[in-house]
Amino acid sequence: MHIKGDTQAWASGYGLKINYLKLQSLLCREGKPGRDKEEPPDMSRTVKQVMRDTEMGMPVDKVAEKRHISRELAEQICRLYLTQSGVDAEGIMRKMGIS
Repeated sequence: MHIKGDTQAWASGYGLKINYLKLQSLLCREGKPGRDKEEPPDMSRTVKQVMRDTEMGMPVDKVAEKRHISRELAEQICRLYLTQSGVDAEGIMRKMGIS
């Protein structure tokens, strides 16, 4: 994951603002045994898992709990996935401003 200081990113067409430093706090990494606290999360894998859970009809709260991410992040990924036809994980990450 590439973090660009405190730069603001705008998801095109939605006006969603993400602070790259705040993104770190949206990812709940505690509670995962054996995981190094400095290890960056694999956002592509997380987005794909959230997309799959959304496709199965899982509620946002359950997705966030299952994937160990904040409810806000899970909701944003689900919203982008459901409103953008044919978008893939990389497309969602681009719209969120994560490269």
